[in-house]
Amino acid sequence: AEVARFVGAIIGVLHLSLFVLSGFTLLGLRQFVVNPLRTLDSATRAIARTGDLDVTFTIDSRDEIGSLARSFKQMTRDLKDHIQQLTESTAARERVEGELKIAHDIQMGILCHDFPDHDAVDVYAILEPARQVGGDLYDVFFVDEKRLCISIGDVSGKGIPAAVFMSGAKTLIKAIAAGKTDPADILSTANRELTASNEYGAFVTVFLGILDLESLDFRYTS
Repeated sequence: AEVARFVGAIIGVLHLSLFVLSGFTLLGLRQFVVNPLRTLDSATRAIARTGDLDVTFTIDSRDEIGSLARSFKQMTRDLKDHIQQLTESTAARERVEGELKIAHDIQMGILCHDFPDHDAVDVYAILEPARQVGGDLYDVFFVDEKRLCISIGDVSGKGIPAAVFMSGAKTLIKAIAAGKTDPADILSTANRELTASNEYGAFVTVFLGILDLESLDFRYTS
């Protein structure tokens, strides 16, 4: 009987200890595992639902769950920085594209659109740049009452620098050609002017000819 009571007491103590230990274990799991995971899950759901990367939560544990929480916060910070950079780069790209569109319109406006109407000659040209702007050029204009000047050219390089040089070269050639009849003289003079102020080091290849509408002589140089 004594032994039975002693064994029963031991079994009772063990049951009580096991019950108390289980309770502490469940409380610990809830405090240090379940609640942090619920907090992290809630933050994840909030970001997925609203896209708000400023969702705040606190998990201070030093275990694997705390490490996961810190990694999650770092991920949201990195994602915010990436979105900010992407927004800025997109705005900059759209600004550049808008400026290129304006430059394209200006360049197309510089080219000849009113082609001479004459019984002796029929002239037409069109330019489609490989990019929004480029260095190709053409022009058709009268140097006097009976002579028609035709020029076609291509500036070295691409993009805005070539377009700027192209507009300067075209304007310069047309200004020099007024009243002149020698294509070589026109391009020689233009070459000297372009070389005198050409720090960029660009060049333009030009074919220029003058057509006499009475004799139909065509004098040209390149």
